[in-house]
Amino acid sequence: MHSNEANPNTLRYVNARDDAGLRVLAKATLSTLEQRQQTLSGYLAQTEKEELKVSERVKKLWKEKLDALNVVLVVISDAEKAESELDEKARANRTAFFKTAKQAWETNLGGKLLELSKEMVGPYTLGNHDDLFLCNKQLTFYPGDQFSIADLHLAGWLTRVAHLCGGEAIDDGKTIVKKIEEHVGGGLKIPRDFLTRREDAKAEKESKLGAFWDAIRDRPSWRKIYGEGLY
Repeated sequence: MHSNEANPNTLRYVNARDDAGLRVLAKATLSTLEQRQQTLSGYLAQTEKEELKVSERVKKLWKEKLDALNVVLVVISDAEKAESELDEKARANRTAFFKTAKQAWETNLGGKLLELSKEMVGPYTLGNHDDLFLCNKQLTFYPGDQFSIADLHLAGWLTRVAHLCGGEAIDDGKTIVKKIEEHVGGGLKIPRDFLTRREDAKAEKESKLGAFWDAIRDRPSWRKIYGEGLY
């Protein structure tokens, strides 16, 4: 969850892999990116004039962030232009952006989602939940029903990823996982290796991420924060 590859802050600004997606992304992020650019440029200018004193390490960090921001802004600023309207350099920048976005979503995030699914017990970390169980070969494992600090981190992360993938607060776990798979692309298929024992005693396979989503969205704290819309 906390790896660079799975960082929702990074994914948000490369959440477009075609011209139509780029236009949507520009409307959502251009103003914010321009404000950040102005802020970072202002800080660096102040350090050059010695109006603001910070360590060389901080200046280096600001410079790196500004350079990375400028690369994205160059592409997003031209989002309303058709490819035929771009000069050679701008077309190359857009192509490179889409390549980076494809890597970030299909390869990086897709891989991390599979890793997460494999490592999860689900839906929560602690305690036992008699109605939910995971079968592995000949063994049955009963996952937790007690919300822990690990689940708190996962809840926030998954909600942000779901939002970037077009998920809504009213969506159930199956719908959210399907939207994530379709948005991430690259043939991603999150394993349906989790069994839910229903009232009719039948066991239905679903993903652990889907089961987790259904568990957290019923919590009053989650509904208070995200009930009116994900962000």
